[in-house]
Amino acid sequence: MFHALTGCDTVSSFARHGKKTAWAVWTVLPELTEALIQLSSAPSDIPNDAMCIIERFVILLYDRTSKCTDIDKARWKLFARKNNVQLIPPTKAALEEHVKRAVYQGGHV
Repeated sequence: MFHALTGCDTVSSFARHGKKTAWAVWTVLPELTEALIQLSSAPSDIPNDAMCIIERFVILLYDRTSKCTDIDKARWKLFARKNNVQLIPPTKAALEEHVKRAVYQGGHV
């Protein structure tokens, strides 16, 4: 699941954030492990608790010092600070679709 979530042949990666950075964030967010295990069984619906953990993971991927738990608020704060749309995480809706693709890749293929 980690490979699919962070980018593979059929699922996009997060802009300017590779697997090495994602791995470093995973080490400070151990609850991501349980969420990835839960998603690897390819549930038909993404559990809300797993989505919240992945949302926090992506926020930390883009800003390690962020206290935000809502990705759309984190996007706003990062854009206000960095003033570059290429340096902000995806929207919540885009992240949900990304997670669905990763779940399909990691659980079915």
